[in-house]
Amino acid sequence: MNNRTLKDLLYEQVARVGKALASPKRLEMLEMLAQGEKAVETVAAEVAIDVKLASAHLKALKGARLVQSGGEGKRRIYRLSGADVAQLGVTLRDVAEEHLVELRLALQQMMTEPDRLAQVSRKKSDQTFLVVMAILGGCIGVALGSYFKAPNDLVLLVLAGVGGILGYGAGNFIRSFRVARQL
Repeated sequence: MNNRTLKDLLYEQVARVGKALASPKRLEMLEMLAQGEKAVETVAAEVAIDVKLASAHLKALKGARLVQSGGEGKRRIYRLSGADVAQLGVTLRDVAEEHLVELRLALQQMMTEPDRLAQVSRKKSDQTFLVVMAILGGCIGVALGSYFKAPNDLVLLVLAGVGGILGYGAGNFIRSFRVARQL
């Protein structure tokens, strides 16, 4: 096996985790499970989705080995695979806060101008934040493709798309922490 094939296999496995984290609902589920194990029905209710959809999301997380399940019969209980998975969420938020100037500015604005933020609907500001995160993720994907000398524009386009998805997911994860801090 040549070096290129080995690298491709390595990054493909790492990307499994990235794909699992690319969903806002999955990030929210990981945050919930960091607080303790939960039944799929509880997870579904807390993230406001159907039990079948929650099961599908949890299956994707389990496929990336981020969660484990147990239980008897049809009742499944899910928990994080380890403390490192909980730390992954914290690290993701910390990295975003450290390196994304736009995120720092938004957080500063929240702290210094709470009255102004109250005038903007929460839904609108959340949408704007998520769009910014998706765009930044796409830019990071293109930058990584350029840095690693992507063989063609299609690869750059795929990296931009994956980066955008990861950026959107990271934005939702960060937003959920922001909301939790306010409670």
